[in-house]
Amino acid sequence: MDENASMENSKMKKVFQGQSSREIGDRISNLPDNIIHYILSLLPTKYAVGTSVLSNRWKCLWTGIHNLDFCEQLSYSKSRARNNLLKRKQIFIDFVDRVLPLLDVSNIIKFSLKCREFDAAHIIRWITTAKKCNVEELLLTISLNCRYVFPLCLFTSESLKVLEIGSERFSKTETVVSISIPSSFCFATLKVLRLQYITISFDRSLQKVSLSFPTMEEFIIKGCTWLGIKNIDISAPKLQMLTIDDGWTSRSFRDCEIKVSAESLMSLHFRSRLCYKYSLHDLSSLVDAFIHLTCYNGTVKRLGPLLRGIFHLKNLHLAVASIRTLSHPNVSAHMRSLSFLTHLSVLMYGYGIGSTGASGRQFVDLLCNMPNIESIYFPHEVSVTKADGLGVNGIMLALSVAVDYVGVAQKFKYIMDESDSSENSIVKKTFEGQSSSEIGDRISNLPENILHYILSFLPTKYAVGTSVLSSRWKYLWTGIHNLDFCEQLSYSSSFARKNILRRKLIFIDFVDRVLPLLDVSNILKFRLSCMEFDISYVNKWISTAIRCNVNELILSINLDRPYVFPFCRFNFESLKVLKLGTDWASQTKMYVSVNIPDSTCFPNLRVLHLIFIPVSSEQSTQDVYLTFPILEECLLEGCTWLGIKNVHISAPKLQKLKIKDWWNVGLRDCKVKIYAESLVSLELESCLSYEYFLCNLSSLANAFLHLSCSNETVPNLGSLLSGIHNVKDLQLAGKSIPILSHPDLSAHMRSLSRLTCLRVKLRASGIDAPSGRQLIDFLCNMPNIESMFFPNGIKQVAFKGHGRLMGTTPRSFLSHLKLVHIKYFTWKNNEMWFVRFLMKSARVMDKLTIKVTTCPHFLGKYNMGRSAPEELQLLARDSNCAFEFI
Repeated sequence: MDENASMENSKMKKVFQGQSSREIGDRISNLPDNIIHYILSLLPTKYAVGTSVLSNRWKCLWTGIHNLDFCEQLSYSKSRARNNLLKRKQIFIDFVDRVLPLLDVSNIIKFSLKCREFDAAHIIRWITTAKKCNVEELLLTISLNCRYVFPLCLFTSESLKVLEIGSERFSKTETVVSISIPSSFCFATLKVLRLQYITISFDRSLQKVSLSFPTMEEFIIKGCTWLGIKNIDISAPKLQMLTIDDGWTSRSFRDCEIKVSAESLMSLHFRSRLCYKYSLHDLSSLVDAFIHLTCYNGTVKRLGPLLRGIFHLKNLHLAVASIRTLSHPNVSAHMRSLSFLTHLSVLMYGYGIGSTGASGRQFVDLLCNMPNIESIYFPHEVSVTKADGLGVNGIMLALSVAVDYVGVAQKFKYIMDESDSSENSIVKKTFEGQSSSEIGDRISNLPENILHYILSFLPTKYAVGTSVLSSRWKYLWTGIHNLDFCEQLSYSSSFARKNILRRKLIFIDFVDRVLPLLDVSNILKFRLSCMEFDISYVNKWISTAIRCNVNELILSINLDRPYVFPFCRFNFESLKVLKLGTDWASQTKMYVSVNIPDSTCFPNLRVLHLIFIPVSSEQSTQDVYLTFPILEECLLEGCTWLGIKNVHISAPKLQKLKIKDWWNVGLRDCKVKIYAESLVSLELESCLSYEYFLCNLSSLANAFLHLSCSNETVPNLGSLLSGIHNVKDLQLAGKSIPILSHPDLSAHMRSLSRLTCLRVKLRASGIDAPSGRQLIDFLCNMPNIESMFFPNGIKQVAFKGHGRLMGTTPRSFLSHLKLVHIKYFTWKNNEMWFVRFLMKSARVMDKLTIKVTTCPHFLGKYNMGRSAPEELQLLARDSNCAFEFI
C-alpha cells in the first residue's frame, strides 16, 4: 500500500484501541468467511481493502467480496481536494489497477465506479475486467478529460441485469459521456437501465434507431441529448416503470421523435419541455403517472401524441406548472379523451393558484376538461391569490367555481392534509367531538399488550390506520401478532368495478410496506384474501409469514394464471392451522391447485381446510397416503382428486370432519379412505362421485348427510353407511330420504344399531322433499330410533292414502320411539295424518310423547278452533301417547 493508504489504516487501528485484540477477535474473527465477505461488500472497496491490516486472517479476506465500489473522492483527504490533481488521480488509478487482479472471485455482482475527468482508456480497461467477471450490476458516474465516444457494445453482456451510466450535471471543465449506438440493438437480459446527463449519437449516416429490451422492468432517462437521430423506437414489453426527464436538455434538433411501446407499463414519470416529440403506444396497463410540463406555443402541438398514449390513465399527479399548458384550448379535446382518469393530485412545489404556477381561471378550465374526476388531492399547502378575481380563501373557492362549470358537485371529494392552512383547521374543527386529552383518558392509559390484543382483532388496514391517533399510537400496530390482509378493504366501494390495476397496486404497496415494519419475531395468524394476483407477490408474502413462524395460515386467493402449489411448502414445524381456498365463482377461473407426493406427514397440523382446491400427485402413482398425527378438524369442500385412484387419510386424533364435493370433476372411480378412530362429528354433502370408506369410526356420535346421487353412484353408499354404523345422532337433509329408502340399502340402514336420535331437515320451500311413502319406508329400516325431530316441519311431505299404510309397516316399526318433536306445525291434512299415524303405531310402543310447535307468525291458530287439537288429544289417550300443543 502507498503512503496515503498507510495513514488511513493507522486511523482505522485507533478505532479499535478501546479493547484488546483478543476481545476484538472474539467478536468478529470467529464469523464464517461468507458472512464477513457479505459485510465487507457493503463497504466502499477502499475501506474493505483497508481491513487487511487488522490481523493475519483479515489480510486477504477482502479478495472474496462480490461488490466493488470505487469512488475517486475517497482516495484522498479533504485537504488535498484542490491540490495535486494529477497525484490524486494517479493514486486512484493505481488502487483500482492493483485491486482488480487480486480478486479471488469468478463473478462480480455489483461494480460501481465514480470518477471525474479521467482518461477513457482507464475506464474502458476497468469495465472490460468487470465484464470478464460476469458483472450483474454496472453503475458508472463518470466524466472524461477529453471528448470520447463509447461504443454501446462496451456496456453489453449476457450477465448484465442493471446498467447505470451518468455524468455530473453542472460540470464546466469536464466532458460528459457520449455513447454511439447502432441502428438496431437488443439488450436480452437487462432489467434496469438508467441514463443520466449523457449524449447519445448514431454511428452511421442513417437517422433511425430501434432499441429492444425484452426483459427490462425499469427505465430512467434523465437529461440526455440525442444527436443526429430523428426517430427512436424503444420496445420494452415487460417495462413497468418509466421515467423521462429532459428538463435540462439542449433545445437542439427539435424534430427528434421518440416512440415507446410498453404494454406492461404501470407507472410513468414525465418531466419535459417537449424539445423532443414523444409518442407512447400500447400503454393498456398504465395506472399512475406524474406529469410536469413546461412548453411554449411552438411545442404545445406535441402534447397530442403524448396524451393519446396515456388515455388508460387512472391516477394523475400533476405539477402546478403544467396547468397552464394543459388548460390550453388546443389541448382540451385530448384531456377529455382521458375517460378512465378519476383521481387527480396537484403538486404545488411552493407555487399557488393565481401566482406564478397557474392562474385560478386556468385551474378551473383544466377541471372542466376532466368530467370523470372523483377525487382531488393536494399533498402540499394550497393558496389562491386575488389574481383574476377567483377569491382569497384558498383552493375551495376555485373548486366551487369548477363545480359550476361541470355541474356535478357530488363527484368531487376534497382531501386536505396540511395542518397549518386555515382551511384545514376549519375542516378539523368540524370533526372535533372531544379534546385529545379526553380521548387519551379512555385508551392511551391501557398497557401495550392489551392494545396489541385489541388491534389483533381488526383487519390490518384498520390497525395500521390507528397510527394517526397520537404519537403513542404511531407504532403500536407494529407489535400485533395477527395479520389480516384483505384486498377489498384497500379501496372504497366506488372502486369496486373501476381502477382494477390501481387498487391492486395500492394493495401490493400496502402489504409490502407493512410486513418489513413489524416488530414481532412470530406471527400467530396470517390471513390473505386477494383475487387475480401474480403468484410472485403471493409467494413473497407467504415466505415472510413462514420466516416469522406463523401458526395459522389462511389463504383465500385467485391468481392471474393457473399455479400449482407444492404441498410440502405448507409443511413446516410452526404451522398448526392451514386454510387454503379459492373462489369457485371467479370469472377468471384461475384456480390454485396443490401437488402432493405419494406419501407425506404433517406432524403439527391441527386444523386443515381445503376449499375448491384441485389436488394432484407429484409421482405417476395413483395411490396417495396423507398422515396427520394430531389433526383435530378437517374441511374438504369442492376439492377434486386429479389423476388419483386411492386416497388414504390417516388422522387418529381427528374429531370433526366436513366434506362437500358437489362440484367434483376428477376420476369417478376414485376411492377416499379415511381412518379416524377419534372422530366425533361428521358432515357429508356429496354427489357420491367418489366412493368414501370411513374406517375405525368407533367414537362417532353425530353425523349430517346431504346426499344427491344417481343410480350409478348408489352402490357407493354401502361403504359409507358401513363406516358410520356406530353413529348415535343422525341428521338428514330431505333430499337424502329418497336415496336412503332405496331397497338395496335396507340392510345397511338396519346395521345402524346404535342410532337413537334422528333429525330430518326439510327445505321450507318444499324443494327436494320426499314423498310420504319414501319417509315411511325409510323409518321402517330404523327400528331402534328413540327420538325424532323435524326442525323445519313436515308440511312439505305429501302423505297420500290416509290410513292405508298401516298394514304395510312391520310389527317392530318404531318400537322404541319415545319422543317426536315437529316444529312449524300448520295443522294441514297431511301433517294431521302423520301425527295420527304415529299415535296408532304407538300401540306396540312404550309411552310416546308428541310435541308440535306452531311458528310465531302462524295466523291459522286463531280461527282453527278447538276441534283439531282436541281430536289429537283424545286419540293420544287411547293410544298410550302424550300430545303437547305449543
